[in-house]
Amino acid sequence: MMTRKFGWVFAAIVMFAVVPAASGEALAAKGQKRYSVDAVQHALRFVDELAINAQKMTAGVLQIALNIEPEHSFANFKRSHSHFETVLGALKKGDEALALPVPTDPTLLEPLQKLQAVWHQINVPAQRVLGSGKVSRDDLVLLVELHKVLIKAATDTGQAYQGVLLAQVPYSTALNNIIKGEQLSFLVERITTEFLLIAYDHEAQLQRQKLGESTAEFELILNGLIHGDPNLHLVRAQDAGIAAQLRKVELIWLEVVHLFKRVAAKGDSADPETLLRVTKRMGPLFVEMEKSVDLLEQL
Repeated sequence: MMTRKFGWVFAAIVMFAVVPAASGEALAAKGQKRYSVDAVQHALRFVDELAINAQKMTAGVLQIALNIEPEHSFANFKRSHSHFETVLGALKKGDEALALPVPTDPTLLEPLQKLQAVWHQINVPAQRVLGSGKVSRDDLVLLVELHKVLIKAATDTGQAYQGVLLAQVPYSTALNNIIKGEQLSFLVERITTEFLLIAYDHEAQLQRQKLGESTAEFELILNGLIHGDPNLHLVRAQDAGIAAQLRKVELIWLEVVHLFKRVAAKGDSADPETLLRVTKRMGPLFVEMEKSVDLLEQL
């Protein structure tokens, strides 16, 4: 992924710089180290990648099981697995090349350690898939369940970093637009996973309910970013470049949303042609959504 790290290279030079204690009494009282805003924002980009890559791994292993372009799906699973491991190690142990130092703040260390523990559990069945290029039903079910825990742990880690950030930065409408944009990127991967779980007939009824909720949430946020939504505290995209980019996202979304709604509401199953169509469009949708977040961050 790594689509936005280059915009933060300069900020990373002062990564995790200490600022005056007088401005962070609340954090100091909890034993936290006070980090610069740019430092936390830089690290948060990588934390966001963990949650998204956890979803990508679930989708990848499901595509292998469903025999959807198996070689391509295996390569995607392998790439997502490797990237997750690299980023998690960099966040936990530090990485000079990525401008990530060793974290010392207990508020950040605790969720990172929990995330690492779940990752160790996942690696056992994941290595079997990586070694054979195939996935048994038992391993698939195990990976799907463990990935739920992994996604929750990655989300908790992201919230810990956001907590440190929001302790220093007023919650503005511009920041809210960025956070909601990131949420859409995450939803692209979650919707893909829910759709594939239905196709595999794993907890199909539950996944249909989730797919309906995720689809509605995606539409609500996307519409809010384009037109504004006071209930979501979203401001209409007034910048012409951002508005045009969000329209690209909308156009791709309109190609597939009716498929999600039909499967979610009517209980339809996806035939191989529909599965391939969806998986081929969700990749570009994710890419275009990430471009939108890039532009939102540049304002």
